Amino acid sequence: MCNWNQFCAFQLQQTIILNGGSLWWQSGYSDGTIDVPESDGNAEGTFFSLPLADSFDVKTTNLSGLFSRGPNPVTKQANFEGGAMFGNNQEIILYGGLTRPTDSQATPGPRELLGLRYSKGVSTGNEVYFFNSSLPTDLTRYVTSGGQVSVPSENLAFYFGGMRGQGWGPITSDDASANTTADTLIMLNLTAVGDQKVWRNSTLPKSIMSRADAQLIWVPVSEQGVLVAIGGVKTPEYLFPSGLSSSQQEQDSQFDSNFMREIALYDIAQDRWYLQNTTGDVPPNGHASFCSTLASSSDGSSHNIYIYGGYSGQNSTSAPYDDVYILSLPSFVWIKAYNGTSRHGRSGHQCFGVLPSHMLVVGGLYKDPSFCLEGGILQTFSLNDLEFQTTYSPESVEEYRVPNVVTRQIGGTAKGKATQTAPASWGDPQLKSLFGATYTKSIATWYPYSTSVATTSSSSTTTPHSDAQEAHWIVPVTVGTVIPVAGITCTIILWVLLKRKHHLRPGQCRCSPGKRHWVHKFCPGTNQYLPGEIEGNPIEPEATRPVRTLSDMISELPAPCLPSRNSNDFSIAATPVQMYCDANLSYEAPGNDKLVELSSEAYDYPSDGAKAEDCDGKRSPLTRQ
Repeated sequence: MCNWNQFCAFQLQQTIILNGGSLWWQSGYSDGTIDVPESDGNAEGTFFSLPLADSFDVKTTNLSGLFSRGPNPVTKQANFEGGAMFGNNQEIILYGGLTRPTDSQATPGPRELLGLRYSKGVSTGNEVYFFNSSLPTDLTRYVTSGGQVSVPSENLAFYFGGMRGQGWGPITSDDASANTTADTLIMLNLTAVGDQKVWRNSTLPKSIMSRADAQLIWVPVSEQGVLVAIGGVKTPEYLFPSGLSSSQQEQDSQFDSNFMREIALYDIAQDRWYLQNTTGDVPPNGHASFCSTLASSSDGSSHNIYIYGGYSGQNSTSAPYDDVYILSLPSFVWIKAYNGTSRHGRSGHQCFGVLPSHMLVVGGLYKDPSFCLEGGILQTFSLNDLEFQTTYSPESVEEYRVPNVVTRQIGGTAKGKATQTAPASWGDPQLKSLFGATYTKSIATWYPYSTSVATTSSSSTTTPHSDAQEAHWIVPVTVGTVIPVAGITCTIILWVLLKRKHHLRPGQCRCSPGKRHWVHKFCPGTNQYLPGEIEGNPIEPEATRPVRTLSDMISELPAPCLPSRNSNDFSIAATPVQMYCDANLSYEAPGNDKLVELSSEAYDYPSDGAKAEDCDGKRSPLTRQ
């Protein structure tokens, strides 16, 4: 994975589910050279999963290999950019975003939505299902780039502002159809049992200026919490292929930096908006496509909003930010916490407070897709030490400590006891009582993360809802109870294919005629021998060998040796090892569909030291990052 921006994501229990956006890959070869980044288009709207139980080192770990494709619905979906993913502790719903006019998949109607649900099984853990939902008549999915937040403890989700088309009509990417600011706050109530949810669409008051690409953060105070809208821009440049006009640039310059200085607040319980000025190290420029996470002191005397990255939103060629700022509430003081380097910056990424003291940064883009992200697709930032870490360990649960740079501004200690609990002046007297009231409901946490706890299983039965789609996927995959006949059939297929695996290796070719091992009959037209193999007597391969996935290079595959699947069915019984081969190439797609980066050291070369080549002397493709 080279870069990935404008995707949507949500932490569903111990797994981050990701979908949509613009994902770019970079291929490497056995001779050490690499290709320019390229996008696979993700025309089928593939879902990805990132288990939080997996530790990693950003310098040594195959970061792409931590992601798995799926769960995916049986019916292929269109790919959306700039959409939202709402959720609670059991399900998610996708909303909004842009489709590409050239997408091969049929786009859903203006009120059609897709959801995913974890259903608790009695003995098999979580069962994953997709379901179809719909919007009420006063709402449409034709909106993009809004500020979004989910509040699982309240079973609520919110969508603030964004961009829409004329008359709330259809919008697509690369045609400037999403050219009007959406002056709305959309609320989703996830309490309702079943597929149809309760939505509410309300117009923003005139005092609250709408925008795109803002961050919407929920703060646990008062009866149901407070929403805090930070940053954003009036007109994001990436929605206008020909660039912003002079009037749009002037408007952005006038308002965008003020979105960091004057903060919009929404009291959920009272359905009321406020404005509050901030002080301190106010970020000097407008911020778009950045990320945020919240960390509260143990005694609740301060709630600290960390923001990272982003860019001005006006010029795509400008380098993204690599700085971290903290907005401490209720003092409403900005503190600059980290000074980064320009090349490490990113925009269009997502942040998750996966541990009390750590922020996980996923994806992003540096300037344009031709640049791969420095440091990789994943980064982890210490909220305590205020620096990027090289390792992530799911078992290392360290409590949050208010950093010294914050306590110097608001008083108190690492555990709390802030002495400055109010700004220089309140924008409204009601805000004092709002932030002075304690939030009493419990907030679920899922750390420390454990593979055994995170295990889910697919079910052979469908949900009781008529429009549900069975996921047929496991996060992470485990072998549960399988119908005996299917199990026996799968075992035979796997045995045959594993036998063939001993004789075929990706990226290596021998064109000399000779006897073929019987398993080669599954690959008509090949006469492949490994280095040192004589007359069909193969050299045994290593016990473990990294592989490249079928889904990464789907456009390059030759004819399959075995029929490929025609649906996104990812049950364990339907996923035998598949080999694709012709006279030049051999690829392997593992059953868990892991995305694996390879290096030249992982391959055996001929005894004369020459690296493996295809029959025309071309380089053998090995890896995609």
